[in-house]
Amino acid sequence: MKNSPCLFSSPDLYREIDRTLTPSDRLELKAMADAILKQPLQSITSTPFPPPPGATVHDYATIGKYCWPNPDTPTGLPWILRDGRSNPWLLKHCAHGYSMRMFLFVTTLAAAGHFLEDRRYFARAAEQLKYFFFLPETRMNPSLSHLPKAPGIIEQHFFCELLEAVATLPEIPEWGEDERKSFRDWCEQYLDGFLLTHPLAIEERGSVNNHGIWFDAQLIAFALFLGRTDLAVRQIRDYSIPRMDGHFSAEGRILPEEHRTISLFYSYFNLQGWAWVAGYARMLGMDLYHRPNRSGMTLVKVVKHHLDYFFYRKPWPLLQIKGRPRAIEYTRLFSMFDLPEELPECARYLADHRANPVWRLPALIPGEEYQQLPPEPCDRFNIPEEMLPAFESPEEGCGCPPVYQKRCGGNVPAGKGGVADV
Repeated sequence: MKNSPCLFSSPDLYREIDRTLTPSDRLELKAMADAILKQPLQSITSTPFPPPPGATVHDYATIGKYCWPNPDTPTGLPWILRDGRSNPWLLKHCAHGYSMRMFLFVTTLAAAGHFLEDRRYFARAAEQLKYFFFLPETRMNPSLSHLPKAPGIIEQHFFCELLEAVATLPEIPEWGEDERKSFRDWCEQYLDGFLLTHPLAIEERGSVNNHGIWFDAQLIAFALFLGRTDLAVRQIRDYSIPRMDGHFSAEGRILPEEHRTISLFYSYFNLQGWAWVAGYARMLGMDLYHRPNRSGMTLVKVVKHHLDYFFYRKPWPLLQIKGRPRAIEYTRLFSMFDLPEELPECARYLADHRANPVWRLPALIPGEEYQQLPPEPCDRFNIPEEMLPAFESPEEGCGCPPVYQKRCGGNVPAGKGGVADV
């Protein structure tokens, strides 16, 4: 495994996690990876949605996962927004779903290859990467320029994990020098041709909520993966640090997320973005953990403020229409805020083995909702019955608008979609 001074996933981190894994932890990881081996390779070219005007099937174009069929129109369009309620049909069939499953597959397989010492997982990860990024018939173009609006860029925030995983892939016949160069070329085109220059990206860079800090994390991840540390430093200095004023109140609240229907989750998600950026900054010799904003609030103090709510010591005072973040998500967050002396409760949480230690690995995605959604054509009667309650309200349909019923076999009730709680 190659070491990079500016990525989280160093050989030392892998060895540290490997020492803590129990046999049941390894079996859990093996079950996840083996299930992925049986899945088809993922590509955005498989989406049933026709490309928008001027685009091809190789261009990323999608609809937000909180969009649902309009109950007041015969076609179900235009979509209506139900904040915090994921539409399972879109998660399965939009380009968003296909790219998320690609991220999930590659990162899980790479982790399994390292911790289970089985090259089959590395080989399949390489095959998935080539299928999504290189093959002429199935590749994704290195741009998001056909998104209907800038906020869709956040759907690619899992590039942070993907780049960590790719950086650790060993030299194998399926992933040699030619493949590495092709992937780096794709990343260069995405960074220079879209993230740094396209109007949609520039608009997203100006977002005041979690979208802004996750934009920073994504851009910094690409810059560091490509060895462009000066660009990463500029992004932190010119954009991430100024964001602290608008994000954190003098009490430690995360102001831009308080209006959301799942405000506790989005406060966690905002902190997760900051964990990536602050971690990258630390490796670049910059301390964002203790840097005060104009209100005197620091990132460490914001984390401490939220621990009362994360650990159920205080009731969350704002709207939260569904469950809290899961143990694997807290494990990821606390492991990235690696400050045991200042955040001893986070260190104790990790020591208590609340979740499989593999979730401490930044190069792994806690993407349960994508893992459980079958990437097959939309026919709700082909979905195993035991999976239905996990992602849809059967009485109200699968979230497919009537205008698409012909595509999904006509087995979806017309009218309004359900209110999935995933």
